[in-house]
Amino acid sequence: MSIETINPSRMKIRDLLNYKIHAPREFQRRVVWDQSVKVKYIQSHNRGNSISTITLVDIPACIEYNKQNNYDVERFQYYHDLGHRYLAIDGQNRIECLRSFYEDRLQIHGRFYDHDGIPVQIGSSLLSNIEAKNPRLHDYFRDLEVIVVTLSKRTWRDLHTLFRDINAGGPLNAMEKRNSLPTPIAPTLLGIAEASYFKNVWSKVSGYKHQKIKRMLDVETVVKAFMITHDGID
Repeated sequence: MSIETINPSRMKIRDLLNYKIHAPREFQRRVVWDQSVKVKYIQSHNRGNSISTITLVDIPACIEYNKQNNYDVERFQYYHDLGHRYLAIDGQNRIECLRSFYEDRLQIHGRFYDHDGIPVQIGSSLLSNIEAKNPRLHDYFRDLEVIVVTLSKRTWRDLHTLFRDINAGGPLNAMEKRNSLPTPIAPTLLGIAEASYFKNVWSKVSGYKHQKIKRMLDVETVVKAFMITHDGID
């Protein structure tokens, strides 16, 4: 892995969301934020307190880097061919939260500050409602920025290590950490757990609440079943 200079930059959210961004399931956890957490995140942005960086990997740049160094480009090329510009390594939940808000799928409520710093109290509102009723608050969201780190010199294996390093002190559970390991069997077991024929099964099993399934309890169950049924097989 080449050591590249990390230069955080500011990017308007509306520009960021114009790109097709993918969070690779090979090592990323699932989107777990619920409605209340999303609203709090939007509020923290509005107060100027959302200073965590979003870490992206520039797919075309990584393809070029890997080609120059005779490294494998297959996974990068795969996502590039699907039209993705970036991979989200850190910030998946934040990006999805922002996308849902800017695409008019998330209602926010509470005390916010408009573009002039004047406090505004709003009831449950979509962004389109805010544009009509509080144009200066809408102006604030129009110009809102996030801090972004963009990486361009990484191999696919580097990304697995990068994800674990970023979340070394974070709240990933044991299964989410195991999911980030670059093992050849992991995508198969993940596919079984998330197959359509299991879609309505997990929620009917005692103890498999929606939030636990989000935190990959279903995948952990499949992994355990695989280990038990293949015990002793080389």
